[in-house]
Amino acid sequence: IVEATSGQMDITADNMGLVDGSLAMSWNASKMMSYGEGTLFTVKVKKSATGLSMSDRIARSEAYQGVGLETINVSLEDSGLAINSLAQNEPNPWSDQTLIKFEISKTGPVTLTIVDVNGNLIYKHTEEFISGACEHVIQKKDLGGISGVLFYQIETKEYSQTNKMLLVE
Repeated sequence: IVEATSGQMDITADNMGLVDGSLAMSWNASKMMSYGEGTLFTVKVKKSATGLSMSDRIARSEAYQGVGLETINVSLEDSGLAINSLAQNEPNPWSDQTLIKFEISKTGPVTLTIVDVNGNLIYKHTEEFISGACEHVIQKKDLGGISGVLFYQIETKEYSQTNKMLLVE
């Protein structure tokens, strides 16, 4: 590690530790923060012949978002950090339409599926999305008149995550 510098997050030596040649990092705050545009923090390293990798060997590679602290998976790609995440649909519960927001690290096809509590397929949509923040609107009419607890999932070649939502009459 050459240096770690703060961006929108205040990073200090207390947030990092070296364990068997690996960097373990943890950061928290008493108030939620939104990263929006810009850099959260930067860690400069000397690249080894074998390259860089990220693992869950010391600590889970994840971040959290929203009031319910939904998990955001993080991964290291090339020289940058790529985020894959699936947010809670808004609104939830919903009755007419809902917005599903997600972020993908690589441009490519994303499949969105919705199943009922028994695992029956209710909705399936595949579309090419550009890396970064994405969203998809679901109309009640798209789901064939079903209501109740449903599970929605996004899936790419490298990533899959499922969340729960409630469709009310």
